[in-house]
Amino acid sequence: MWSQYKINGNGLDGVLGTLERQIMPVVWELGEATVADVHKRIEPPNSYETVKTVMARMAEKGLLQRTRDKKAYIYRATLSQEGLESQVSRQMLDSLLTGFGSTAISQFADLLKEKPERLEELRALLNEMEAE
Repeated sequence: MWSQYKINGNGLDGVLGTLERQIMPVVWELGEATVADVHKRIEPPNSYETVKTVMARMAEKGLLQRTRDKKAYIYRATLSQEGLESQVSRQMLDSLLTGFGSTAISQFADLLKEKPERLEELRALLNEMEAE
């Protein structure tokens, strides 16, 4: 399970590095990919060696899994984009609730006041939970 994150922006852009943000969509789209496949599809000026190094590190972190196929590694995402978003957001929320408790809940409620559409989403989820 991937559990290394830092918040530097919104969504996965906030937790993935610049090159990781370019690599993951390619791997998700292709299903499996070699470094060469990814290198062809991302923005320059990243060298092949840089992409290779970053993908190897992503495998070490658990974002990608790799298997050897003759002379090249084949990479696959360990989670779908939705799965990664769910895992990261759950870990962040758990960290906030563990570290800040009721203060985090209060701040979350204040944010929801500013975003009525999100408040309605939460209400619908709570209603579903109560109905179960």
